[in-house]
Amino acid sequence: MSLVLPWEVLERVIDHFVILRSFSLTCRQLRPRTLLFMMESCHFHAKDQVFAFCDFLQAKSEFLSLIQSLFVCPIDFLPFPLIRILPNISTLRFIIRRFGEYARPADRPVVDLHPSALSCYRVYGERIRTLSLDHLSFTTYSDFFRLVLAFPNATEIICQDVLVKIPPTNASVIDVVKRKLSKQPRLETIKMKR
Repeated sequence: MSLVLPWEVLERVIDHFVILRSFSLTCRQLRPRTLLFMMESCHFHAKDQVFAFCDFLQAKSEFLSLIQSLFVCPIDFLPFPLIRILPNISTLRFIIRRFGEYARPADRPVVDLHPSALSCYRVYGERIRTLSLDHLSFTTYSDFFRLVLAFPNATEIICQDVLVKIPPTNASVIDVVKRKLSKQPRLETIKMKR
């Protein structure tokens, strides 16, 4: 005999992911909604998780279209292989997961992007509409701007606690990037948070 939960219970848990996930382990009725929640936004803490997830997606391709957001650490893994295969990806959040481990922001590792990685982002990142950079460190402003400009269709760019280790030698570097960003017709919002 299958247990059916009353609507009052469903209404209380349907928007709370942790509770929903717990209930779905025992109630088949909530499994589809839980899968949607779990697949909509994917958070990765290590490269091994990403590879295991790629293997899972190859076996269960019906989940590819559900994924809309990726949260990854660009120090550990560059996500363009995932971006390439996800048809509905719209949000990419680069975040240093271990930022609390660093006593000072200057001690954080630097995001070092090879030109081929930036090219892949330009090619495969065309569906990204929201780019979020959280607790990242770059060597120069040029490195930071090259990453931002690699996503030409982004309508929103959010930067929180972004550190550039070497200040610009002159204002012309920043002016050039401002001009390039102003020529991106889709960009609507840039949010800078400390």
